[in-house]
Amino acid sequence: MTYIFFMVLIVHVESDYLRGVFGQVQLLISVLLVLIGYRRAFILSLSLITVSLILALGHTVQTGTTEALPGIISYTAALVIISVLYFFRQQHLKQLITLNKQRKRLKILAEIDGLTLTYNRRTFILRLQEKIANQHKLAVAFVDLDNFKWINDRYNHHVGDRILEVMAERIYHVLGQAATVGRLGGDEFGILLTDFDPNEQVALFRRLQEVMSNPIVVEDLSLVVTTSMGVSYYPTDGERAEDLIRKADVAMYHVKNNEKNHYCFYRSTLDQEIQ
Repeated sequence: MTYIFFMVLIVHVESDYLRGVFGQVQLLISVLLVLIGYRRAFILSLSLITVSLILALGHTVQTGTTEALPGIISYTAALVIISVLYFFRQQHLKQLITLNKQRKRLKILAEIDGLTLTYNRRTFILRLQEKIANQHKLAVAFVDLDNFKWINDRYNHHVGDRILEVMAERIYHVLGQAATVGRLGGDEFGILLTDFDPNEQVALFRRLQEVMSNPIVVEDLSLVVTTSMGVSYYPTDGERAEDLIRKADVAMYHVKNNEKNHYCFYRSTLDQEIQ
C-alpha cells in the first residue's frame, strides 16, 4: 500500500521537486524492504522501481528534455543496489543455514555413539541426571555381552561391530524409542526406563534377553551372543546417576560371575560379594 501511495504521488504531482522527494522516499523504502530479506519484498521493490524507471524514460522521450535524467540515474542505481543487497543477503542466509546445520550435526556427533547410534556414556549420564532432577520413577539396566572379547579375538572387529549394531537395534525393538539407550563401554549398554509398570518389569527384561540371544548372522557366520544384565532403581537404590549405574553394574557382575545369560536386580548384599 505504501508503494502504491508513492507511485500515485510521483505520477500526479506537478512539482519536480516534490516528485523527486517522493521518488527518493520510495527508493529508501525499497532498500529497507530488501534488507528485511523477504523474497516478495524484493520482487515488489524491483517491480515498482522498474515502473518508475519506465515512467521517467517515457517522460524524457515525450518532452525531449533531460530533466528526468537524475531520476533515471537514481532508479537505475537503485535497481543495481537492491539486486546486489538481495544477492548478498541470500548468500549470507545460506551460510547461516549451513552453519546451523553443521552445529546441529556436531552436537549430534558429540552425543551419539557412531557405531550403534545410541547415546555415548557422557550423554547417557546427562539424560539420567535430567530424569532424576524431574523425579521420575526410574529403572537403570547395565547390559554386558557375554564372551564378546572371545568373538572379537577369534573373528575380527567387523564381526564384533556388527554384533554391537544388532544388539542396539534389538534393544530398541523390544523397548521402543521411549527407552534411553547408551553405549557405556566396548560391549556394555546402559538402558534407562521411566514410568514403567512394576508388574511387567520381569517379563520385559526376560523378553529383552530372549530377543538379544537370537542368532546373529555375520559374514556367513551364525553367532549366538547372550547377555548379563543388572538392574537398579531410583530412588530405592540411589539418588545419583553414578550410584544407580554402579549398582546396576554390581548386579550385572553378580550374573557374570555366577550364571551369565540372566538378569539380576540390585540388593545391598551384592556389594559384599564384589568386595
